[in-house]
Amino acid sequence: MGIEKLSEAQEALQRGERVHARRLIRQVLLTDPHNEQAWLMMARVVDKQQQVVDCLEQMLKVNPGNASASWALRAIQREHSIQTSRVEPVAQIASLQPLKSSEGTITTRTCGEE
Repeated sequence: MGIEKLSEAQEALQRGERVHARRLIRQVLLTDPHNEQAWLMMARVVDKQQQVVDCLEQMLKVNPGNASASWALRAIQREHSIQTSRVEPVAQIASLQPLKSSEGTITTRTCGEE
């Protein structure tokens, strides 16, 4: 049953029917949660990056030696850390506000500090 459903899901993907493909893959995973191929295909059809991460992590639970899943997960984590590092300095700068000290010089502090 699983192989036929995954083949049908692959055909649905080729036709651009992602929702139908996702339904078919979900059916396979409900009956066989250890199906690596189904987890890999699910990672291709989900909508959010966290869902992709979840699928890849599940795949690695099934087979910790799956090099493709490990590589893809590291690539996503690297991309996420690059995006985060670009945002953090802006957030840090935005949280600083100038203050005048009692001597008249300007200092900075983080918003909310006394």
